[in-house]
Amino acid sequence: MKTTQNLEHIVVVEDEPTLREDLVEYLEVSGYSAVGAGSVAEYRRLSALRRPDLVLLDINLPDGDGFALARELRGSAACGVVMLTSRGTLEDRLTGLDCGADAYLVKHADLREIEATIRSVLRRLAGQQPSEPLWRYDPLSWQLQAPNGRAVKLTASEAVFVALLLETPGQVVARERIAAALPRPKESSDRGLDTLLKRLRKKVEAGTGSDVPVNVVYGVGYCFAARVSAGPALR
Repeated sequence: MKTTQNLEHIVVVEDEPTLREDLVEYLEVSGYSAVGAGSVAEYRRLSALRRPDLVLLDINLPDGDGFALARELRGSAACGVVMLTSRGTLEDRLTGLDCGADAYLVKHADLREIEATIRSVLRRLAGQQPSEPLWRYDPLSWQLQAPNGRAVKLTASEAVFVALLLETPGQVVARERIAAALPRPKESSDRGLDTLLKRLRKKVEAGTGSDVPVNVVYGVGYCFAARVSAGPALR
């Protein structure tokens, strides 16, 4: 049986509270993990806590534009985007699809149609995932490999830090848990953890040419915001 953490995760970005709650409730009943965000800022906070598999996105938001967020998601996140908005003109539909939305629905759509569209997009994305470049980590040699195939060897503290994040990629690991696991006590303070991450970023960028995808949720912890494969199959 699937647990909540194993369910496909959807963030509903909608500023109208009643509609947002209805959508979240219906998606949960339909077998998904779902949360609601009333603004772009709230979406960013929630997505840092757990990376979504799909974003159900309105256009008119109090602190941003859904078209711009769709464009950002398509450029930086491996998740589906379904636009759900009251703006149903042909021009708006074409703009949404050009911005990277996988589907475009108007708000009078039946809940069953919305769920069916989400299911179709997720199924299509699942079929594409095997060819997506992955980060890889070898816990035996402490090597972290970027999607371009270049790898760096980590120190003991860096290895513990990365290994903890990779236990639940896309989800936040608390600072306190990381601090308790580190072999060097002086690295366990907030400043020590931030210094450790800064050093890791520099090492990975210098060795692989890639930015290590670790997000900081200030006051809470860190998460690895990319797909990863663990094992010794490093080149």
